[in-house]
Amino acid sequence: MSKFNLHTHTIYCDGKNTPEELVIEAIDRGFSALGFSGHAHMFFDREVGMSPESTRIYKQKIRELKEKYRRKIKIYTGIEQDVFTPDTTDGYDFVIASVHYLKCNDKYMPVDLDKESLDNTAKFFGGYKALAKNYFELVGNTLEYTKADIIGHFDLITKLNEKGNIFDESDSDYLKYAKDAMEKLRHIPFEVNTGAMSRGYKTSPYPSLTLLKMLKDMGGRVIYSSDCHTKQNLDFAYDDALEYIRAAGFDRFLEIDEIL
Repeated sequence: MSKFNLHTHTIYCDGKNTPEELVIEAIDRGFSALGFSGHAHMFFDREVGMSPESTRIYKQKIRELKEKYRRKIKIYTGIEQDVFTPDTTDGYDFVIASVHYLKCNDKYMPVDLDKESLDNTAKFFGGYKALAKNYFELVGNTLEYTKADIIGHFDLITKLNEKGNIFDESDSDYLKYAKDAMEKLRHIPFEVNTGAMSRGYKTSPYPSLTLLKMLKDMGGRVIYSSDCHTKQNLDFAYDDALEYIRAAGFDRFLEIDEIL
């Protein structure tokens, strides 16, 4: 199995390293390929999303790195596109589709920032079960908003729910909402994403093992993703993720030429 990562953030959004620092790290770790996936411009969240100007610089810098390191590693220019991002995805090698916010009246409320904001969002919708319903409905409609090549952290609303301390992920309604969304997207590769593990929020990847088993039963496909924000975590828990998908019934992750 080749080693690569397509979910990689840089200083141009909320990552900590330059693209070149990440390329050098990937080469040192024996990667065959590295894909960058900056957060697309979000007019309502300028701290996370790239600005129009930084997006231009981001694209240019990666073009330069593709040429500079062409004999050592394959480099791809991607974008992590939130459903509420109005910008086009034209010109990218791949698109990771994600839902980081729910719209509450005229406000965009994050589902993965902190418990206080998540509680406020749940209160707006009438409780955590209703929040899950609205979240998965939006995830299920991802293709109406993005030209998705990869489904990003499918059950992101569980980021702060380690050990079920906020809501019950085994609840039959919760599982139905998730399954309905998954049915709409099952033909697109899903990430097995260790990003929340590397940052200490979770002890297992997205999606949950229960949901991953559902995806396997639907004939879905998976790729590995570290959702890297620092070069140290470029291949975080890769071996653990492989065992995780095997526990769900998958034989392997997709190779990069099966995706791009």
